[in-house]
Amino acid sequence: MILLQTNVDFFVAPDPRQGIIFGLIFLGLIVIAVVGSKISGAGSSGGSSTSSASFLERASFRRQARKAGLSRPQAKLLDRMAQKHPTADRMRLLTRMRSLDRLIVRAMATAEAESTSEYIREQTKFELLQIRSILGRMDGAGSPVKSSRKLRPGIPVTIRTSDKQQYESRVVASSDQLLGLEAPGPEPKEHYGWPKGAPLVILFDGGGDGLFGFKTKVAGYRTRRGASVMYVDHSDTISSAQKRKSPRKDFGNPAYFFPVLVVTEGRGRNRKKRAVVDSAKRQLGTIQDISAGGCGLRARTSLGTGTLIKISFEVRQGTPVNVFGKVLSAEPGYRGTLLHVKFTKVSRMHMNEIMAYVYGYTDERQERVYG
Repeated sequence: MILLQTNVDFFVAPDPRQGIIFGLIFLGLIVIAVVGSKISGAGSSGGSSTSSASFLERASFRRQARKAGLSRPQAKLLDRMAQKHPTADRMRLLTRMRSLDRLIVRAMATAEAESTSEYIREQTKFELLQIRSILGRMDGAGSPVKSSRKLRPGIPVTIRTSDKQQYESRVVASSDQLLGLEAPGPEPKEHYGWPKGAPLVILFDGGGDGLFGFKTKVAGYRTRRGASVMYVDHSDTISSAQKRKSPRKDFGNPAYFFPVLVVTEGRGRNRKKRAVVDSAKRQLGTIQDISAGGCGLRARTSLGTGTLIKISFEVRQGTPVNVFGKVLSAEPGYRGTLLHVKFTKVSRMHMNEIMAYVYGYTDERQERVYG
């Protein structure tokens, strides 16, 4: 027989510290379970961790875009386009114009298809082209041609003399030692006859983003296929002569141009000035090259510096473009006078047409001659 000892406690009163520890352990297990389920869910569906990484990547991209010269809205627009049209390495959009061009072409096509109004469509296209313009000025610093030996026949050049006079010409031949240029002159079979050894500067367009040139000397003349050819020494030192704000591209399309008259109407406080296009004095010319800022217009007759004109031409078949401009200078030549025109008023739609052509997004040009 076992005697029960009444002085022994079978149930010990619980220690409050142990309850707290147990509660913390239980809460910890719950937290671990919840976090684990979220991690596994994110891994299976590309959830929060991927989104966080994408957000950081986009934020970094926008910062770099701002450093490259874009405004905050432009950086956001480029980011949105890169999201809509995925790019393998979005950072290349800021330094590689081919990658950027591919994206902009797709984005402009999307804007054309999705925009609910003409204003939104043209505004989006304009902003995309402005992004291309800004980043294009950051791309590369040197001439694409390292030696005058790389200049091929047919390339237009400008000859600058020691007295700062400029004459249009083109490359017609090239040998190991000499470069042959179409000899400028007052008549097709005459040339100005600069003496042998006369210093010259030869300027050429470096792919649209700037003007490049080199110093040389006259080496002599020769008649080639019935035309006078001036030979100059080659140079391996090509330097930047002008970094254009607006890239320029050869055009070669016909254009009508009209003088614009500024007339004053009314008296006193009601006096106003109005621009009037003189349609009766229409002339036919050829736009030699074009940019967002202006064009080179070759005409049969010369116009004075400061003359206001309206120019009508087509970039694409059936798409007329009208611009207003001011003649900055005129260079006479045997092929007509080259008028350097600065654009003063262009609609957003027509500016988009011009810039799209300049950047190679629209390479269709009119071949017919206006009647």
